[in-house]
Formats: sequence, C-alpha cells, structure tokens
Amino acid sequence: MPLATASRLRRAILSAVLALAAAAALPGGAAAQSVDFRGVSYVSDFNAACVADGWTGTALFNLRYRPFGLGSNTDSRLAFFDRFYAAGYRLDGRRFDRTWRDVDAGQVGSSHWAYDAGTSQVRVTTHAPATLTDTTPQIRLVGQIRGWGGVPGCIARFEATVLRQR
Repeated sequence: MPLATASRLRRAILSAVLALAAAAALPGGAAAQSVDFRGVSYVSDFNAACVADGWTGTALFNLRYRPFGLGSNTDSRLAFFDRFYAAGYRLDGRRFDRTWRDVDAGQVGSSHWAYDAGTSQVRVTTHAPATLTDTTPQIRLVGQIRGWGGVPGCIARFEATVLRQR
C-alpha cells in the first residue's frame, strides 16, 4: 500500500473512532441511562418489634427510587437517607408491587453491613401513576418494609413523593 494511501486510511479510521466516541458522550447517546427519582418519605406505623428497637412516631427520610425497566434500570431500588445513616432495598429484575418480595438490603452508618438474606421484604400498595415511562415527572409511593433497619420482624409503613431527576 502506498504511504499516502495508508496515511489517509489511518486518518479515516481515527476520524471514525473519534466520531463514535463523541456520539457516545452526548446526552441521549446510544446507551440508555438510569432513570432516578428523588424526594422525601415518611416512615411510621412501627409494629412492636420496631418499637422494641427504638422506632416510634414518624421518621422523615430523603428517598431515592429507581424503578425496574426504565432507562437502563435492571432492578428496583429504594434508598432511605437520614442525617447519620442510609438503608437500601433492591429487588432484582422486577418492580415492587402489592406482594411481599424478598429483597437484598443493607445499611451504612458508622460501618456497612448487609442484612441477613431472607429477612427483608418490601411491598408497594400504592404506586401512582400505575404506568411509568422514562418521562414520568412524579411518583407517589405507599408501602411497607418487613425487616426495617435490619430488625427481624420489624414492619414499618412508608409514604413518599419523588420527582424524576434529569
């Protein structure tokens, strides 16, 4: 191959690679992005197991919610953030619904720990709107968590309003 032809070929390949890299970096590029909602949640209606662990009244948390099937979300996640710790609940491959679902759960405060497998479950009894899209602006959630705070048998109710993040 003549030197001039090889040089043009290298420039053409480099241009194509740079164009693809630039396109992938643009918003709305080929790769889907996660769809994330954030807002506030009130946690209340603690049962006796929760009260024995010190949970009473109504607790206010910041909440982050990622529903399965929107954008690149491959699971559903609920994360509750307090000033001093955070707890997260993840359901693989589906959305939360009215059925108690086993979830992966854990917490971070002065250290991180995962809750024992099979001790945490989540159900969402109100999900409005019922049908979500990547552009849904706001969601209202009402549900319960069994194993709240990693406490076996502790069931708490949560209510949340979250807004889609851009």
